Amino acid sequence: MNLNDKKNGFTLIELLAVIVILAIVTVIGATTVLPYIKNSAKDAFAVEANHAIDSASQAMSLYHIGAIDSSKIHSKNITDGVEYCFTLKELVDLGLWTKDAKSVGENGDYKGIVKVIKNNNSEAYTYSVEMSNKDYGVTKSGSNVTSDDVKDKNDVTITNSCS
Repeated sequence: MNLNDKKNGFTLIELLAVIVILAIVTVIGATTVLPYIKNSAKDAFAVEANHAIDSASQAMSLYHIGAIDSSKIHSKNITDGVEYCFTLKELVDLGLWTKDAKSVGENGDYKGIVKVIKNNNSEAYTYSVEMSNKDYGVTKSGSNVTSDDVKDKNDVTITNSCS
C-alpha cells in the first residue's frame, strides 16, 4: 500500500453541508432570542421610569422636612391641589436618581419630568412620568410603569422642562 493513496480530511461537499447546517441553526436561534432581548430592554426602561418616580417621592419627603430648599422645587396651584414638578436632571443633581449627569437633560440620552400632584382633599400624592431615552419613551400617570406602557421613542411626546 502506497502512503500517497491514503486520503485525509473532508471533501468540499461535507464542509459545505456543515456550513449550511450552522447557518440554519444560527438563523433559528437569532429569530428566537431577539424578541426576548427587545422585551428585556423595555422592561429595563420601565424599571428606570419607576425609579424616577421613586426619586421624586423621596424629593417630596425631603422637601416636606425642609432638607430641600423650596426654591429648587417647581410648584404651581391647580384647581384641586398643588402640582410639583422635577426634571430628571434635577433628580440626578439632588442625588436621588442614579444616572451619569451627562446622560440626562438637553444633551443626554435621558429626558423628561416627573410630576407630583397633591390633592387638597387627600393626603395621597399622584405621580406621573414623561421620560425618554435614545430608544424608548413613556408617558404614564397614576400607577407603576410596566413594559406594556413603554413605546418607541418617536411614538411619545416628552416634556423636558417644568413650566
